[in-house]
Amino acid sequence: MGTTPHPRRTKRWLTAALTAALGAGAIATLSAAPAASAAPPPGSTPWAVLMCKAAGNSAEPVAPSTVQTLFTTHDATNPTMWDYWWQVSNYTINLLYSQVAPKWVETNRTLAQLQGESRSQKLQDCADAAGWQITNPDSTYGIIALWNVDFGGPGDSGATATGQSTQTLAGTTRPYAGVVVEPWALFPSFLEHEMGHGYGLDHAFGSVQCGAIAQSGEYCDPYSTMGVSWNGEEFQQPAWRAPDGPSANASAGPGLDAFDLEKLGFIPAGREAVVTPTTGSQTAVTLTSLSAPNPAGTLTARITTGSDPNSYVTVEFRRRLNWDRGIDAEGIVIHRISDQPVAGHGSPLSYLVERSSSWADGVWRAGESTTVQGVTITVQSVDLSSNTATVVIAGPAAPPPPTGGGGGGGDGGLPGCSYNCGHHGPIRYT
Repeated sequence: MGTTPHPRRTKRWLTAALTAALGAGAIATLSAAPAASAAPPPGSTPWAVLMCKAAGNSAEPVAPSTVQTLFTTHDATNPTMWDYWWQVSNYTINLLYSQVAPKWVETNRTLAQLQGESRSQKLQDCADAAGWQITNPDSTYGIIALWNVDFGGPGDSGATATGQSTQTLAGTTRPYAGVVVEPWALFPSFLEHEMGHGYGLDHAFGSVQCGAIAQSGEYCDPYSTMGVSWNGEEFQQPAWRAPDGPSANASAGPGLDAFDLEKLGFIPAGREAVVTPTTGSQTAVTLTSLSAPNPAGTLTARITTGSDPNSYVTVEFRRRLNWDRGIDAEGIVIHRISDQPVAGHGSPLSYLVERSSSWADGVWRAGESTTVQGVTITVQSVDLSSNTATVVIAGPAAPPPPTGGGGGGGDGGLPGCSYNCGHHGPIRYT
C-alpha cells in the first residue's frame, strides 16, 4: 500500500532470444526455478521468497510447496504471480531464477517486537533468519518476506519502497525490492500491487474520492492493480485464497494501465500512437485490447495536450479477459496524466477519467464521448469479434467566423449583418 517514494524507472530487458526461449509451449512446462549457477537471462527479475515465524509461534499457515507454485511456475488454469508479470508486461519480464525457501524458519523476534518495527526492519529480520537458503543473492531483484502472524496494525504488510532500497540477503548488501506479507495478505491482487511498487510504480489515482484513504483520489482507480489491492475490478481466484480462514480474500487482477506499462517499458516499440491534436483536427485510432492483445496493432494512444511532457492523456481498450476478467464492462478506459505534486508521491501520476460520480465507473462505451484537457475523445466502435476498438480524438473547435461585415454604407449591410451594423467598424476577436 503506502510506500516511501524512491521513484525509478525500470529499463526494457526483453531480447529476441528470450522470446524464443520462453514461448507459450516452453512456459507451460516450467516448474521450480533452477539453482542459480549462472546469471539470469535478460528479462528475468528473480525474487527470493522467505517464510519466517515469530519467536515462540510454530504456525505454518501455508505449505512451502504452495508458495513455490505461486511464484515459480506457470499454471494456465489457476494463473500464478509468474504468469501475471510475464503476461501483463507483454512478455518483457519474468520471474525466472526466483527461489522459494524450502522451509519455514523461526526468528528471534517476538510478535510484540515485530509490531513496533518498520516494514524494512521486518524484511531484514526475516532475511537474517532465513536468507541463508537463497543461493543467488547477487542476481536477486527483490525479497518477499512471508510471516506466520498478523501484526494487527494498518499498513504492516506492503512494499518497503517504491523501487529498491538497501537490504542484506545471504551476506550480500545491495539494493533489493522488498515486500512484507502477513497471512491475510497472501493473495494475488495484494502481491501484484506490492510487487508493482518494487518495480518502481506509484499508486494510480482517481478524480472521484472513493473513501479508501484520506488523500484525495488515492487507491481510486479500480482498473489498475496499482489503484487498489482489493474491492476494485478484480475476480475471485479460489486456488490462491489467503490462509486466514474461509472468508479470506482470494482476488486476482486487474492488469496495469497504459501509463504504468509505458513507464516500465512494457509497450513494445511501434505499438503506441502519439496524437497531438490541433484546432479543428480529428484523428481516428484503432486499438487492440490490453487485456488480451492481438499480435499486432496499437495498444494505447498517448494524447499530448500542451508543452509539458508529463501532462497528457492516455486511451486504452480493456476487456473482461485474463487478468482483467473482473472489470465491469468492455470498452475504453481513459487516464489523465498530471505532474502536479502530491505529498508523499513522485510525479507524474495517473488519474482515471470517470463516466459519472462513481469512482468505479470508468469504461466508456461505443457512442460515448468526453472532453479532457481540451481534447474530445469519442468511442466510435467496439468490436469484440476482432478485439479492437476505434476512438476519434478531436482538437479544440475552431472559433466561429465573424457574423456579417462592414456593409456597403448606410443601413444596408451584407447578408447576415445585424440591424445598423454597417455603421460600425470590423468585429474583433480578443
